[in-house]
Amino acid sequence: MQRKQYTKLETISGQGVRSMMYAHNVMLLLGVIYCLIIVILGATAWAVPQEELNLTPLTYPYVKYPQGYELLSGVLMILVFAYMFILTVFYWKRIITQWWRKKDVTLEMVWVMALTLGLTVYTNPFNAIVVIEEALEILDPRQITLEIEFIMSTVESVAFSVVTTWYIWTTAHSYRYLDRKPGILFYIPKVLVVAGGLVIRILAYQDNVFLNEMALISIFRYCTFIPQDPRIREDPTPLCWALWLMFVELVGVCWTLFDVFWTRHCLKKVDYMRFRSKQIGFRFFVYFNASFYIFYWITMLVVITVTVDAQTLFYALGGRWWFRFSSRIYPFGMLLMLSSYTYVTATVNLPAHFHARLFFFGCKPCVRGSLEREEGLVDEIEPITYRSTEPQSFAGRRMDLPTTCFTMQTHVLMFNFAWLVYYYGTEKFNNLAIKQDVFKFEVADHVVAKATDTHALVIDGEDRVVIAFRGTASGKNVWTDLKITQRPVREVIPSIGVAQVNTDLLASSAWRKANVHSGFATAYSAVAKQVLEKVKDLYDAKPRPLYFTGHSLGGCLATLCSLDCYVSLGINSRDIFVSSFGSPRLGNNAFREVYDNSIVSCWRIIVGPDMVAKLPRWGYKHCGKKVLLTTDGDLFLDPTALELKL
Repeated sequence: MQRKQYTKLETISGQGVRSMMYAHNVMLLLGVIYCLIIVILGATAWAVPQEELNLTPLTYPYVKYPQGYELLSGVLMILVFAYMFILTVFYWKRIITQWWRKKDVTLEMVWVMALTLGLTVYTNPFNAIVVIEEALEILDPRQITLEIEFIMSTVESVAFSVVTTWYIWTTAHSYRYLDRKPGILFYIPKVLVVAGGLVIRILAYQDNVFLNEMALISIFRYCTFIPQDPRIREDPTPLCWALWLMFVELVGVCWTLFDVFWTRHCLKKVDYMRFRSKQIGFRFFVYFNASFYIFYWITMLVVITVTVDAQTLFYALGGRWWFRFSSRIYPFGMLLMLSSYTYVTATVNLPAHFHARLFFFGCKPCVRGSLEREEGLVDEIEPITYRSTEPQSFAGRRMDLPTTCFTMQTHVLMFNFAWLVYYYGTEKFNNLAIKQDVFKFEVADHVVAKATDTHALVIDGEDRVVIAFRGTASGKNVWTDLKITQRPVREVIPSIGVAQVNTDLLASSAWRKANVHSGFATAYSAVAKQVLEKVKDLYDAKPRPLYFTGHSLGGCLATLCSLDCYVSLGINSRDIFVSSFGSPRLGNNAFREVYDNSIVSCWRIIVGPDMVAKLPRWGYKHCGKKVLLTTDGDLFLDPTALELKL
């Protein structure tokens, strides 16, 4: 059976999505700031009017910006076009390659292909060349060649409006097609609305009216014309075209919003884990596009309505009046925002097996300091998946499941061991009457450090070795929790020597910068040597996977122990599995980098209201993949804020 294909969004961790959105929001902010600065400076002596354009009954200033700025603006516009062109070529190559190899190509990938092509046309370098020629005084901006500029501007407006309307509408609708492909009724209303906007823009151009590419901007621009030039009230042509376009745009916007809400309703009614691909994709799509277009629309509106110079309002060409409802005077800030939007959209809609960081090169990623992860590379580019039971083929010699697969049976078993270590050796444990041990487990060692009251169980199983640590259960444990200062992890690990395969890891800069909670480090050091020696004996006698578990404080100790076994014993990363419950944060960001690049199967299960999992707040980071169990009983695997709030 052919394996289902996934998008890159499903393989990016929750932390990765947050980092990507943070970088994108920074780019949006920079674009907005750039536009506002240029608009403000344009009203000062920095952009002194060179002459006046007499358009009876009013006179408008013809502004000429400093030569250096115009040259820089033109060069930056060309660079943006080059970037968009390369991005489009490589994205098309990736998707066509996917299709040629007879692998699944999602509808959303096809819509992104159209989006990248249209936005590349929109960012074409024609205006940049005109700006540079004007700055170098090669071209008189009032020459008849400006009519060509309006033709190109109309082409750009059409390209932008068509592809963005089509992409937003079709994608919002297609996410609710779960097991079937859309039919003809899916396309008819979209084609009619998009074609209507296209025809209106072309006909308006014939009447010397240039309409804005963004929805509902043209009518706002017309309203700003009225107080600036009463002559506009005498000519109904611009108003008619602006109203016609507004009607078509409102139909498209309202219908798109209906599809967004209806798709959201449909996805809420289906099994979340079965259609997680659609669930994650739709949530990201809604948040990302809503946040971008709100910023972009407001910035465009400010740029269009605030400026009053002749280049923005209209041109007189050979006796023809050109009413402009758009402005390309301050383009780079808008293009910066648009290029970031296009990159993120293309990246999250790549096929899963392409590495996002190496978008343009297509080579395999290299994980520094962890040779075993090359073996698990296929797993790392798989999305998070769920299954209820372990496979019957599980033989104990190596994990049969991908490191990205959450298996409920395994975690329930680990939870029982995390509970067992609290009561082992007590009267309550002795009162238990276990009728059948289906997994054939035997406690090989019970390690106790009285100074810190640290407890650990080393459990010998038929197909695995389980190491379970007790959480906070005494005053000494509370004192351990309160020691929130940090100490270098190299003072704690390795505890019984270094395996030859990990010498490069210990020499890395990340390892030297890695710090951990001093209380947890002290508690672990008290039992580390005895635990690892027992684990080594069991593993040498019969190689099988090592499973680490613990609740609260015990979860942090289990995490430390898993890394210690990896470093000290040279256990293959694929033979290490961690399942912690309600674990607090363990170390700084450098430690998280070291751990996540070394231990590929670490699941951190928390309950939504649990405050312990949110501590310590400052200077600490979590390791591994987060699994959230909400108070409503919903289970989210490595969730982002988008999954939880949308």
